[in-house]
Amino acid sequence: MKKASHAVIGAISLVSLGAFGAEPSAAPTLSGKVFTDFYVPTESVRETPFRRVSSSAWLEGNSRLGTQTQETFSHFSLAADLAEATATQDTSSQLTLTLREAYVGAHRDGWELRAGRQITPWGKSDAVNPTDFLSAKNYTLLNPDDELRRKGGTGVLVSWTPLSGNSPLNFTAIWNPIFPQSELLIASQVIPAGVSLSSTAQTQPTTLSNSETAFKVSLNESAWDASLSFFRGWNHTPEYNVSEVTLAPLTGVPSVTIAPIFHRVRALGGDASTTWDKWIFRAESAYFWTENNDGSQPLLQPSHWDSVIGVERPLGSDFRIQTQFIYRVSPHFAPAESARFSSGNPILSSPQMAPLAPAIAKANALLLGYQDHARPGATLRLSYTNDPSGIEAEIFALGNFVGGDYFIRPKISYAWSDAFRTTLGADHYAGPEDRPLGALHGYNSVFGEAKVSF
Repeated sequence: MKKASHAVIGAISLVSLGAFGAEPSAAPTLSGKVFTDFYVPTESVRETPFRRVSSSAWLEGNSRLGTQTQETFSHFSLAADLAEATATQDTSSQLTLTLREAYVGAHRDGWELRAGRQITPWGKSDAVNPTDFLSAKNYTLLNPDDELRRKGGTGVLVSWTPLSGNSPLNFTAIWNPIFPQSELLIASQVIPAGVSLSSTAQTQPTTLSNSETAFKVSLNESAWDASLSFFRGWNHTPEYNVSEVTLAPLTGVPSVTIAPIFHRVRALGGDASTTWDKWIFRAESAYFWTENNDGSQPLLQPSHWDSVIGVERPLGSDFRIQTQFIYRVSPHFAPAESARFSSGNPILSSPQMAPLAPAIAKANALLLGYQDHARPGATLRLSYTNDPSGIEAEIFALGNFVGGDYFIRPKISYAWSDAFRTTLGADHYAGPEDRPLGALHGYNSVFGEAKVSF
């Protein structure tokens, strides 16, 4: 992966230096932001409560060479994050450098080609996107802007709009030999007792057969739009699998380590939106075929159908409200209690290991959202924006009707100038501890951010 990143950076440098015949006036542009965040826990838990104080610097560069109809371009986004403490309770300071995006490209007569690491978000619904097949998220990154968590894959994108770019139709094909991997925020009580958690993922080698492909056709009219997409690749959210088992020499007590693992998945989805007067209606849906298509292996996520239906409209000149109904159903479903290890390893097949399989299955079901045959839920977002005063505020809520767990985030920000903004808010998780949002109650916190953009 390092070699691929270096190659992309080198290609970007060539574009920036004018390897495509740029005129001297076509200079690269740089922009970025520097921000500091703090998260202070608001709830006492048995374990040491998390805290996080971090400073980050993000730098983006763009180079565009050519004319409006024939152009080459490059883009990179680099992030440097220094955290005094992390969401996983590691109290040491950590400096992390992340190349979020780095690609080169060209477009001509309705065609566009991009190659390199790129973030390609698909879907139109808010916060929950069933058709967002290509990106991943770092949920351990605590920040009031959820889009900063997004991670992209490395590969090639080809897009074609007929009639030299003037058609409402668009066709997109993507090939990614390296896919992004989500990082989960895991509460300590989710890990089964007596089990160690490894941060090293069990990944497949980078080969042609292990690469990802995606196709999308979209139609954009003046008052409505729709798209149909297909994906063949990997689930970017990891499940956990036994990676190591050892027995104590004298007692014979097993020592178990579990590690994140990614499984193959195929998906077919679509989205649509339309406007009527001041109303905006959106719908998004996708069906996922997993390696547990018949639902007989509770250790793996079963095939499922995710859907979102939403409506949005302004309230006066400054307020806006949006609500969505979300629904997941697994046609074939087996409870975690029925999980068994299907391994020829005699240690895993031993009687003392039998209770571990249901425990790991329960953890995977909680993290990936397949605890129930069907799970309905909803989101609500009420926002206020007043540009003359520089004030923005919103409250966002997400809840599951089955299980009764929910999340609420109110926040308010003030722009002291065009370049400097501060934000204050709170994250509140609630519900039973054996449910996805309730399990994160230990991360209830107030947060603040100061951000300078340039």
